[in-house]
Order: sequence, then structure tokens, then C-alpha cells
Amino acid sequence: MTLLIFGFAISFTVFAFLNLKNAVLLNLVLLPTYLIRLDIHGLPLTVLEVMIIINFIVWAIKNRQKIQKPKSWHLPSFWREALLVIIAAALGVLVNFGTSSLGIWKAYFLEPILLFLVAADIFKGKDGAKNIITALSISAFFTALFAVYQKATGNFISNPFWSAIETRRVVSWFTYPNAVGLFLAPITMLAAGRFFAFPLKVNFQDSLKRMFYFVVIVLSLAAIFFAQSEGAM
Repeated sequence: MTLLIFGFAISFTVFAFLNLKNAVLLNLVLLPTYLIRLDIHGLPLTVLEVMIIINFIVWAIKNRQKIQKPKSWHLPSFWREALLVIIAAALGVLVNFGTSSLGIWKAYFLEPILLFLVAADIFKGKDGAKNIITALSISAFFTALFAVYQKATGNFISNPFWSAIETRRVVSWFTYPNAVGLFLAPITMLAAGRFFAFPLKVNFQDSLKRMFYFVVIVLSLAAIFFAQSEGAM
């Protein structure tokens, strides 16, 4: 498994250097890869984190001249608040220092901000937002489709109680049903926004895009219902 992940990391690095924009979009499509875990000298790491780190390093290399001139940075208006959150979380790690707390700090605080910095620089305006929502919707499509398959067959649900037809709750790629709702609910709302943004009379290409978002919405709602994720519903 480690060799496969290493090979993927090398391939993804090359891809990021060739097309960083598509590499970030692929990063978003593959959000569930946080479930694929590895360990480097006691420090927990996931495939998703590997992609985020690679994208940030490639972005930093390609934008090293811009980075060296902080006055040219276009920081979000809440950068001070984000910095305070990072500092507060870092202090929390120091209170109970260890590989587990360090792993949580980088995964929940540092890396999301790194990904945000890269995405905010690459994707600008409405077109950038559309690209991000499309990538997230593709991820939701496959996640929901797998969940619907589980509902129909009961396959790939490790918990016997959840896999039993009388008490079936789907989990998709995840380890528990509520994760399906946590992942799909916000993306469903974004997909709905894109669906209703199209005018009633559209060309053939836009009609296909609109149909895609409709399918994502229907599948995601079905997956949330089949997971019996009450909070998401």
C-alpha cells in the first residue's frame, strides 16, 4: 500500500506541475481519500493530505516571486481571524504535544488553510466558483451513487446491523452512516444553487450541465435518506 501511495504522490506531483488548476480540482474530487491513511515515523498522514501538501508546494514554487513580495498578496478580509485560529490551535497542541495532536492540528487547521490559499489564488470570480462546485459535485455524484448501490444490495457495509435489509443504513466510502450526510448535505445545496442559476431556455451544452446537477441533487438526497442521517435531512 505504501508503495502505491508513493507512486501516486510522484504522479500527482508531475500532474500538478503540468496543470496546477486541474490538480486542485482533482484534489476536491478526491476528498474522500482522507480515509486512506499511512504513517510516516509515527506521524499520521492521509492521501488527501498528501495531495494538499503537494499542491501547496507546487503553487509556492510557481509563485515564489509573488510570495517574496507580501505587499502584492490579495489576502481575504478574515486573514487575521484565520491566523488567530491557527495560533490558538497550535497552543492547544503544545499543551498536549504528541503525534496524534500534531496530526489533528495539521489536518483540521493548517492544511485546509493551505488549500484555501492555493484555491483562492487560482480560482477567481464566478467562473472559479463554478469550477469548484463542479469538482465537489463530481465527488458527491460518485459518493451518492455508491451509497444507492449499497442500499440496493447491502454490499460493502461492514456493520451487520446496518447491512441487514430490515435496518439497512448506507455508509458509502465512510465508516458510519452520518458521514454520508455530513459530506453530501452542503454539496447538495451548492449543486442546487448551480441548477437554479441556469435560465429556463439554455443551449444543449448547458442543458447537459443542468441535468448533471439535477442528478447529483437527486442521488445525494436519496443517499442521505438511505443513510438515515437525521441531522442532514
